[in-house]
Amino acid sequence: MSSLFLDYRDPLFGIMAFLLIIATIATLSMFFGKLKNDTESRRIKRFLQKFPSGSDEGGYVKILEAHPDSLELLTKVAKAHYDGGDYEKALKIYLALLEWLSVFEKAKRAQILSCVGDIYTKSGFLQRSVDAYEQSLGLVARNQAVLEKLSRLYEKRGEYQKALEAVDALIEMGVDKQKERRFLEGIVSLKSAATFDEKLSILESLCGFSPYFAREYLKELLLTDQKRAATFLSDKGDVRFLDILWSFELDEEIFKESANQVVKSVLAVKTKRYEESVESGIFELDVLTAAKSAKPNMAIGLGFEFVCQKCGNLDIDYFFSCKCCGAIDECRVAPEITKVSQDSALFLESW
Repeated sequence: MSSLFLDYRDPLFGIMAFLLIIATIATLSMFFGKLKNDTESRRIKRFLQKFPSGSDEGGYVKILEAHPDSLELLTKVAKAHYDGGDYEKALKIYLALLEWLSVFEKAKRAQILSCVGDIYTKSGFLQRSVDAYEQSLGLVARNQAVLEKLSRLYEKRGEYQKALEAVDALIEMGVDKQKERRFLEGIVSLKSAATFDEKLSILESLCGFSPYFAREYLKELLLTDQKRAATFLSDKGDVRFLDILWSFELDEEIFKESANQVVKSVLAVKTKRYEESVESGIFELDVLTAAKSAKPNMAIGLGFEFVCQKCGNLDIDYFFSCKCCGAIDECRVAPEITKVSQDSALFLESW
């Protein structure tokens, strides 16, 4: 036989045949998987077309009573509405499912309550979200996803003790939440501080843990003891504190000898002694200083945004954990040059 052909007894023939079988199976699996998804999509569309868009919970309950096997499909329909941003329709279906499901079907009810909590969160009804998530945990306690959502909601609502309890539960489940725990412990201790000196002492002890507390410590010092603030800033002044320095009225006699370049640049703009400014290393501040030096009456100032470096979410204030993605210590102060009115130009601290 020609060497161009393989004998069926050749080991290489067996290997090639095996690879061909695997490739065929993989291709068929992809084909049937796509076919199944397309079939499921058409099934959902046909199911939706049977019912008016204004169907209420009672209507969906009747569907479930007549067709108990429609539970799974209705769940998918609700999720489709949720993913499409139609939270009202999704909520109607989920509430109908809760009404129809037996109280003994705890796992299913817990999952649906979690979905209801997601809808309320997206809609801005945070108390209803908390209620739904707490009910879900009441049915299935060890649910990591729900606990994490609850801890963020508690923190957003200022319920730090409850947030700490939720984080403790996550830690018991083996989730690494030590940084969140220390942050919440710090906040709780600050809330319970009996005196201002005690509060200042707590903040000072937490400065090395997170820029969040270092910023709060600096604010208190600028309000009460600018000499200590100047000492604190001697080796710490950078863009993390720029918005604070910009918003406070700095004592010129105290800060004029500062070796910190950011402090000196800010002070030069505030006192209009531009010749005393130095390169701060912050592009926006240096451009502003140069522009004001060339034209002192130019109505420009600095504005600030607070950006999560992980997801890009913007906030109106500096944060420890991102309200969007939950990232820890990823907040960045983002300065920008802005126009100001002639009235506000008289008060630099209002920028």
